[in-house]
Amino acid sequence: MTSTSISPRSTDSLRRRPLRADLVFWTAAGGVVAALSGPLARWWGAPRSVLLDVGLVFVVCGPFLLLGVNRMRPTRGLVAGFVVTNFVLAPLTLAAAGFGWLGLSRAGTWALADAGLVMLVLGIWQFAALRRPQGHGVGNFQ
Repeated sequence: MTSTSISPRSTDSLRRRPLRADLVFWTAAGGVVAALSGPLARWWGAPRSVLLDVGLVFVVCGPFLLLGVNRMRPTRGLVAGFVVTNFVLAPLTLAAAGFGWLGLSRAGTWALADAGLVMLVLGIWQFAALRRPQGHGVGNFQ
């Protein structure tokens, strides 16, 4: 086996890992929010129906997106799409929390701010994977 045959796979894996983490995290978070929508609605000062609906959307869509990411090659464009999404939504989410735009309780505001920070961390990880030069991965001995 040559390094040429190894490098695309290792780079694919290094690009796919942060995409999977993003989708798995938000699917799990959606499941928790949907399952606990009643208590979280009272604690966060948000409508229960909104928490339930949004949580279920994440639970239903997440596995399909994860399956899609696992079946396709993680191109620069795909990874860039995740990066842009996280880098656009993170500051908006943090601004909504910081300026109180959604009228949430203090706990809800902190939960929203935490979600923004998670988006920022995932976006940074994805950006780092995007910046990694093609062919420079684990197992490449050029």
